[in-house]
Amino acid sequence: MSELTVVQARELIERSPFERRTPTPEFVQARLAARRRRILSGRRLRDLDPIELWREFLPIAGAASSFNVVLDTTAPAGAALALNGNAAYATSRDITAQLTTSDSPTTGYQILIWGDVDAAYNASIQPTQGASAWITPASFPANQAVRVSTGDGLKTINARIRDDVWNETATLTKTITLDTTVPVVSITVGPDATKVSTVAGKRTVNFSFQANEDIVAWEVAIVANSSSVRGSGTVIGTTNGSTNTTGGALAATTNQAVTLDARDISAASAGDGTKVVKVFVQDTAGNWSTA
Repeated sequence: MSELTVVQARELIERSPFERRTPTPEFVQARLAARRRRILSGRRLRDLDPIELWREFLPIAGAASSFNVVLDTTAPAGAALALNGNAAYATSRDITAQLTTSDSPTTGYQILIWGDVDAAYNASIQPTQGASAWITPASFPANQAVRVSTGDGLKTINARIRDDVWNETATLTKTITLDTTVPVVSITVGPDATKVSTVAGKRTVNFSFQANEDIVAWEVAIVANSSSVRGSGTVIGTTNGSTNTTGGALAATTNQAVTLDARDISAASAGDGTKVVKVFVQDTAGNWSTA
């Protein structure tokens, strides 16, 4: 008679009228040895022998009458949502939503995002909760790219986190103001000179500027031409007497006076010739002027 497989033995056991017992390892080894001896001697085994043997052996082979299951009804703890690192403003429609939880590990956890978004950007992130789909991030904190809806103004983003057995957090909500409009700066007074030298009495230029909205910073620089963007030129220093070539907060339409010394102009851009002086201002959202 050939050896029985575990599956065959289990089927025999299930049909057996005898009670199942838990054997000792010694008993199992003894029964196996006796069976081998009978096979080697050519004796025919009784029909019940395989059943009895496997009834004793199967518990050692891994069969059991009980198992463990974990009950988890707790939503992910410490859940939080941040938009662009909790920034108040965004200067681009493309932002980052970061979802965090204090749970560990987070294998199998998912996130759901909806709100004032561009529905065409990501099929899983839609204006309504019901239309959105759960996303499985690579890890936590989970950084998810989100494109907000068109038009400057306040944007609301909602999110939830669920664990590997689908316990969900309450809805997490954050807002961010989209501001893609650059501020406009205007020279309002002066300049009082269009040609200077490094000779005392002929080396300063005075003018004033203002912005059309509240600003948080400004720079006066020598640039290549009037269309140059911030960072492409050299900010004029104040070593030789120039004043207010850089600054901080300034209310909308407030005139700010600036004095430029020719020696500082020369340090920013060496050599005689026409120098283009341009003022750049930054609004509260972080946009720098261009025009």
